[in-house]
Amino acid sequence: MQIAEAVLHDAEGITYSSDGTSDRGHHFQAHLLNVKQQDGNAHTYTLGVKRQFSHTAQANFDTWIDRTGTIRALYKLSKCGCTEQRLTEYFLCLLSGGQGDHNSGEKKMFRIMEAAHSKAVLTQLGQEVLKLMPDWDHMSLVSTAIDEMIVSLGGSDVWASLSEEQQERHREDCLETLAHELGVKRFADLPPEKQASLRFFAWAGCAMHKELNSVVGGEQGMRAFWKSRGLPGPMKLHNKDNAAAAKSGNSAAKARADDVSQEGCAKMVTLLGNLVRNKDPKKGYQRNFMTYMRAKLHRKVQFPPIHQARFQSIGAAAGFTLLYLAILTTFIELMRDKKVKSIEFNHLEENIYNALHDPPTLFEAAVHALYHLATSQPYVQEARVSGKRAQDLGPLHARVKEHCRAIIADPDLFLATPSD
Repeated sequence: MQIAEAVLHDAEGITYSSDGTSDRGHHFQAHLLNVKQQDGNAHTYTLGVKRQFSHTAQANFDTWIDRTGTIRALYKLSKCGCTEQRLTEYFLCLLSGGQGDHNSGEKKMFRIMEAAHSKAVLTQLGQEVLKLMPDWDHMSLVSTAIDEMIVSLGGSDVWASLSEEQQERHREDCLETLAHELGVKRFADLPPEKQASLRFFAWAGCAMHKELNSVVGGEQGMRAFWKSRGLPGPMKLHNKDNAAAAKSGNSAAKARADDVSQEGCAKMVTLLGNLVRNKDPKKGYQRNFMTYMRAKLHRKVQFPPIHQARFQSIGAAAGFTLLYLAILTTFIELMRDKKVKSIEFNHLEENIYNALHDPPTLFEAAVHALYHLATSQPYVQEARVSGKRAQDLGPLHARVKEHCRAIIADPDLFLATPSD
């Protein structure tokens, strides 16, 4: 009811945002509306969390339309509801943009929403043209359009065979098409400033995903760095099967095993997280590790939550690994030596232990940690300041790019002290 009142009576403009997550194979999507009122105040409304059977852009758009349809149906049943207002179409007309993750699905959904917004605006323009028409011209135009629609369906006999609901649906589609055609003509006659205002539809990405994408790009850049310099890169972190293939002596099998296996800091800290902070409390050494760290440092210390796929977790885990490198290697040795049946590493432990002694892997960890401290953390802290809007972050992003260019030109800035 509050959303319907805000949209139908007080709204000057609307933006949308949504995000989703999966739980046990089921996808759930949350939806928010930001409504700017005519008095200049803005309010945020939640449309709830809805389970989606598909995580496609079209499914996300359909969920938005379904939610507005549900609100309209409830509003019609209320005492203050107005059955003449078409909430979904009005909602699409008032939309001026949206916000979502930096991924292809969200960007595609934005394009679908933008197309729906454009169609709704043109249709509304056409409806205004129809309302201003003299009654006789209006009746003649509508009658001609319906007659043409009946002919296109197969004639009056086919029309008569349709149910009342089917006929009504065809009439609505026919009138909407007519209004859209008139709206296109009306739009072409508007001054450029008015056209630009009606067409305006902005998209803003998630600042957290910007940071995450920069880490992904950094990983790809480091892969290219080793090859371009002709240097041996980080060791491959094979799984059991690929490790056996790599040791088989068959060069082709080893090449295939290396091609499908990952390497580098990101993979190492992910494996380390599985060992010392596993999401399953029955797996890993998290309790042993917490006890060991408390004994060494006299305070509670946990490995960053890599398994939760949190933003900045790779950089935080890389810094943690370097800071407590000696403790981590000693802990893994201790867990090996306390085994009863076989005092040796299992495959996961061996991979991690070797990576912790691999200079290229540790070099990448240093790069991740420095970038995390010098760029990621300051950027995210400023981007998440309460009250900031997406359009307020433009100067921040300009400064971040300038900051990165300065570091590229002089990497020693990473290690500079304030006095420098």
